[in-house]
Amino acid sequence: MASSTMACPTCTLLSISLTQLELELLGSPPSNSSRDFDLGSIADLTDRAVHCDSCRSIVASIVATLPSTSTVTAHLSPSAFHFFLLIGNLLPTIHPSPPSSRRAHLHQLAHYPCYTTLRTTPTHPRGRLTPPTLNTPLIAHWLHRCTTSHAATCGTRQYDLHLLPTAHLTHIDTSLLCIVTPSSPVPYAALSYVWGTAPVLRALKSNVAALRRPGAFDRPEFSLPATIRDAVTLCARLGVRYLWVDSLCIVQDDPASQGEQLRAMGSVYGRAEFTIAALGSRDAGAGIARVGSPRGEGQREEVFSRRVLALEEGGGATWVCFGGQWTEDVEFASEVEGEEAAGGGFKLGPVTWPSIRAFADLAEEYATRDLTYASDTVNAFAGILTPMGQWFPGGLLFGVAEFTFDAGLLWDVRRSGAVMRSSGTPVDGGFPFPSWSWISWQGALKFNLWGEGEDYNFPRGPLTVKPLVRWQKRVVSTGAWVDVDNSYHRVRAHFDPAKEPAASIPTDWIKKVDEATHEAYYRNASHNHVVPHPRFSYPIPPFMRPRDMDRETYHPYIKFSGGYSKRLRISIPDPERARLSAKLEDNGATSEVDLVDDGGAWAGRVTLNLPKGGALPASDEPLELIAISESEVSLARAPHARFIFQEVTQRPELMGLDVYEVVNVLWIGWCGGSAGMAKMAYRKALGTVWKRAWVGADQVELLLT
Repeated sequence: MASSTMACPTCTLLSISLTQLELELLGSPPSNSSRDFDLGSIADLTDRAVHCDSCRSIVASIVATLPSTSTVTAHLSPSAFHFFLLIGNLLPTIHPSPPSSRRAHLHQLAHYPCYTTLRTTPTHPRGRLTPPTLNTPLIAHWLHRCTTSHAATCGTRQYDLHLLPTAHLTHIDTSLLCIVTPSSPVPYAALSYVWGTAPVLRALKSNVAALRRPGAFDRPEFSLPATIRDAVTLCARLGVRYLWVDSLCIVQDDPASQGEQLRAMGSVYGRAEFTIAALGSRDAGAGIARVGSPRGEGQREEVFSRRVLALEEGGGATWVCFGGQWTEDVEFASEVEGEEAAGGGFKLGPVTWPSIRAFADLAEEYATRDLTYASDTVNAFAGILTPMGQWFPGGLLFGVAEFTFDAGLLWDVRRSGAVMRSSGTPVDGGFPFPSWSWISWQGALKFNLWGEGEDYNFPRGPLTVKPLVRWQKRVVSTGAWVDVDNSYHRVRAHFDPAKEPAASIPTDWIKKVDEATHEAYYRNASHNHVVPHPRFSYPIPPFMRPRDMDRETYHPYIKFSGGYSKRLRISIPDPERARLSAKLEDNGATSEVDLVDDGGAWAGRVTLNLPKGGALPASDEPLELIAISESEVSLARAPHARFIFQEVTQRPELMGLDVYEVVNVLWIGWCGGSAGMAKMAYRKALGTVWKRAWVGADQVELLLT
């Protein structure tokens, strides 16, 4: 329940009963307090919400499509100590039967766990009231607790920051209310927020001198936007003197300085004591919840930040770091001095060793981000991808690891779908962003095949990917075509344990034997900072590069040569076709459907990802597919692979297979071909074709954008 004194009589009675139930759970004698409360109709709750914080919270939890006349009941459960919201009425005048029988007429709407406000055991979470304004002493305690107890996980993370470009930083001085450029590094907080469409005060060559004068932000012409002003206020209350904010700490019309600062963005967030993530601010003028100004919505946290203080409307404050996660409304034992600190794994961090599986977690998270401007697609990730890419052999090409490029193309779309971040105007005949890379798509993507086919991981997954195509990228500065460093299969073959004579081991690698499987694996001391220490199926090429390494830039299209194309049709049962067609009228539709050849024989599957208002391909309309690689799926060695490739349990043709051999394909469309622009193919969907069905294919060369 809300902590404010603004509560209606119904919610006050409910709060008293919650307190009584809490005392019972702590050992007090049972009372006759009611466990069921008639809250009235949704319309009644909405009327009371104007003056009652608790009613407002309940209304926010109710499904918007329910009629306003629906009656709402609250039920307190002592067995699980949960607060239930139910649709229906418990009044005996409507259901003149015992309460236990009347509850059968209710339909559960939502339920919420409750916490006692007194700690019953040393490890039991304790509920606490959320004050109307932000609990800054508690936040200061979180920072102190993390600093003193999470040194190993949240201290200066040298392996996160070693390869990051740096820059001499300017900060907002929250005491002098101006910008300053200290001669040496100082402790500071960073702000992550949405600029949006509201006016934003920016540091420019014309005003930067004035912004350096003490008290500058007290002057009307340099008034800070509400979100930045509230962040300054919060830092001052926390005793944090310096705050980094992009709009004021980077001179926005100085290209040379701006470029240097933007390249150092990962370092800026990584070296900050903590990052304030203004999740409740829709733009720079909206303010930060419970600090000073009205609130909106939006924003993201920075992956390089060691600690994030997330502030959002109605949700209180949340502290997330590599060693713990704490919330303003619940006290966990890990934040209490003298108690054991929490373990790691609470916050996604940058990948500091060549782990495709770990990188997939970041990719899946970033794919959900809704950027303010689609043109920010590559730039938004550049500060993260560039330093992390230097851990992978060959680096990253538009967010895909070159060394295992074949596997890197095997990302797919979940049922809720995804859309291109920008349809854009074709550049040199193609899209401004590569359709073949996950980085160009926003929505629910899945990367399970990345982990299952992580070639050099030990023990290896059930998916063994093999090349079929020569991939080439084009240098922007010279126009030259160079090979994508897709060399995993050659290194794998070189260290094949069955090879005679055995390959010599590189000097910086050691070979060991797994006690359980008696299989050989390899380790490199460069990964000792990772716990548990990574194990590899074979030594991979050197990966760490100098921080200031000069890297070329490449066009977003790649050359596909030596591969094959084939046309297959989709097969969708009539009821499913009708359902998908109806869904397309109001929403997009994503569905895995069967592929068949001209004779109607089953051939494979493809994941359709169709936009709102689109149309399903007709059953007689062939899909143009290109083979990008082939895979062997070891069903006998890894039974869980049957859940990834469900066709092996559904198709009679595949029953009893120990190894499922497939060709990985892309369904492609075409763009360009006019106004002097070259015709290019683009990715429409990912699919697999049973290798036995991939016959009669034609060799093809094309540009894939």
